[in-house]
Amino acid sequence: MRSTIGTTFEILFTDDFTGTIKTANTADKFVGMITAGIDASTAGKQWVPAAANNEINLNGEAGAAVATTGGLKGTYLKFTAVAANLYLVQGLTNATGTLATPFDTQ
Repeated sequence: MRSTIGTTFEILFTDDFTGTIKTANTADKFVGMITAGIDASTAGKQWVPAAANNEINLNGEAGAAVATTGGLKGTYLKFTAVAANLYLVQGLTNATGTLATPFDTQ
């Protein structure tokens, strides 16, 4: 991912997805927040990236019982280039199981 400041990428998952979304290099970082939810009967959690995070891991296709970081149908992520080497990430991920942060370091 490399783009001009102000450029926005939006992703809506219409099928379950397992994989990573990462920046062009390790100098690029994420700021913002992702909310992970399961259903109306389970409280969701919010995740803020650590200073070194430049990757999002989703495991929705791994199986409904273990989709802890999101990636199930209906997951929505938005990335906006806000400064050199900095992307604002906003999102809502559909998950199951014990929720875990999708943010990671490449």
